[in-house]
Amino acid sequence: MKRSVLSTLVFALTFGSSVLLVGLIFGFPSFTGKLFFTNSLSAEERVAVRIERLLERDRRNAIVRDMRILRLERSLDRTATPADYAGIIDLYATDIERIDSKRVPHEFRSSWKAHVKAWREYSLFLNSVNASYDFESVYSRENDRLSGEIERTWYETLKVGRLHGSKFVD
Repeated sequence: MKRSVLSTLVFALTFGSSVLLVGLIFGFPSFTGKLFFTNSLSAEERVAVRIERLLERDRRNAIVRDMRILRLERSLDRTATPADYAGIIDLYATDIERIDSKRVPHEFRSSWKAHVKAWREYSLFLNSVNASYDFESVYSRENDRLSGEIERTWYETLKVGRLHGSKFVD
């Protein structure tokens, strides 16, 4: 009896410390207690949760995108080309296009789709870049314009999300 209690205690402590370690390394989920019990939420709260889930999925896709870019930039084998970046951005644009936005309010869906479109346009631009571009003028101006559009549509999406109760923090 004493041995099984001790075994249970050792297991609980080992499991608890491993969960804590994983949480410290990879971050703890940012869920509210109500998220797991969506039946107890009001209609407005359910909408906010759907928006937050969509944005959280985008955040995970962005982390993968950023890790791919970092890996590319740290590669010692060769110098990264615009086509390398284009491939990563194209994958990201495809990933966020696949995020289901059917169950969010129309106004939010419209701002989200504009943001996805801005990323797709950036992907197409990077795919069109070649060595003949004058990087000081044409590339820089177009890159700045498209980056600005991505940022503008992102903050518009967050703003519309907040109007619907989202507390998503970028």
